[in-house]
Amino acid sequence: MAFALQQYHQLADRMATQITGSYQSWTDFLTTAARLYKYPYHEQLMIYAQHPEATACADYELWNKRMGRYVRRGAKGIALIDHSGDAPRPRYVFDVADTRGTARSRSLYLWEFRPEHERVVPHALEQQYSIRYAGDFADQLEQICSVKVTEYFLAHEQDILGIVDGSYLEQYHDYDKGVAFLNAAAVSTTYMLLSRCGLAENAHFGPEDFMPVFDFNTPQTVEALGSTVSGISEEILRNIEVTIKKYEREKLSERSYENGQTDLHPQRGLLDSQSEPVPAGEQEPGQVREDAEEVSTGASPGAVEPTDPVGAAVSPSAGDRRDGEQAVGADGNRGRNRKSPLTEISGLKSYEIIVCYRNLSAIAELGTHFWRKLGVNWRKLWRKHRQFWGNQ
Repeated sequence: MAFALQQYHQLADRMATQITGSYQSWTDFLTTAARLYKYPYHEQLMIYAQHPEATACADYELWNKRMGRYVRRGAKGIALIDHSGDAPRPRYVFDVADTRGTARSRSLYLWEFRPEHERVVPHALEQQYSIRYAGDFADQLEQICSVKVTEYFLAHEQDILGIVDGSYLEQYHDYDKGVAFLNAAAVSTTYMLLSRCGLAENAHFGPEDFMPVFDFNTPQTVEALGSTVSGISEEILRNIEVTIKKYEREKLSERSYENGQTDLHPQRGLLDSQSEPVPAGEQEPGQVREDAEEVSTGASPGAVEPTDPVGAAVSPSAGDRRDGEQAVGADGNRGRNRKSPLTEISGLKSYEIIVCYRNLSAIAELGTHFWRKLGVNWRKLWRKHRQFWGNQ
C-alpha cells in the first residue's frame, strides 16, 4: 500500500504542475471541479487526473447500500488520498457512469441552473452576501468572488507569500505576488461558478483572462490557488443549490395543490416520486460527491449528506472538507445578516478593494512602482474611496 500511496502522491504533484500550464487545461480542471464542488481541492485534482468526465462520485458502500445501485463488474475505482486518519491511505470512489440502477434504486438528483431560477437565486445571494443584483447574474457572481477572494488574501497573505519558492512568482515583488493571486483566484472562482451554472460559454472567457494563473507552476502554489478557489466556490454553490431546491419544492407543492393532491412528506418535505420512504432513524441521502444531494460531492466517506434545510444559507461544514479544515472564508460568525467590511465596495477591482480596506500609510507602503504597473494614481484612488474606511 505504501508503494501505491507514493504513486498517487506523484500523480497529484505531476497533475498540479500540468493544469496551470495552459488555458485549456486549467479551465478543463475547473469544469470538473465545478461538477464535484463538495470535494476538497486535492480530491478534485485526483478525480480530474483519472476521470475528468466524472459527474457524481461515491464509494462502493454508498452506491450499493444507500443508493441501491451496483458498481459494474470490472469498473476501475478512482483513487483518492484519505487524510482523515493518523496517516494518509488510499481509498476509492466510482463515478455514477460506472454504476447501474435497479427497480429499487433511489433517484439521483443533480441540480441545474435554469433561466427561471434567475428570478430567485440572485436575490438570495444578494441577501446572503450584500452584493446587489443589477440584472446581470454573471456580474453579480464576479463581484461576490472578488470580495471573497480579497477577504481570504487579507487573512492569509503571509502564508500565501511564503510558498512561492521555485515558482514563477518568486521573481516578483511581494505586492505583485499578491495582485497575481487576487486576479488568478477571482477569475478562476468566477469561471467555476459559471461553469456549474452552465453559463461559462456565454461569458466569453479567453486565455488572456487567466494569464496570472500561469505563474502558479509548483504543487505548493497550485494547491494554495486551487484550495482557495475550491473552498469559496463550494460555499457559494451550496447557497445556490439550497435556493434552487427550495424553489423547486415550492413549485411542485403548488402544482400538487392545484391538482388537489400533495406529495409533501410531513417530516422531510418533498420526496422524489421514485424514491422509497426512508426508514425511521436513518438519514435521507444527500448527494453523491457531486451536486446531487442524493450522492454527495463532499460528504464524509461512505455516507451521504442529509438534505439541506429548506431556505437555509449553507456554509461548508468542517466535515465536508476531507481534512476537517475550516472552509475558506469561514470564521464561525457567518450568517445571513452579517456583512463583510468589503461588501460596500463591491464592483471594484481587487487592488481597489485593498485600497479601501487598508489605511493610508499601508497603501503608501505598497510603493509607487506597484501602482504604476497597474496604471493607477494611488493618491487619487485613495481620495476616491477613503470614505469606506473613515479617517485613519
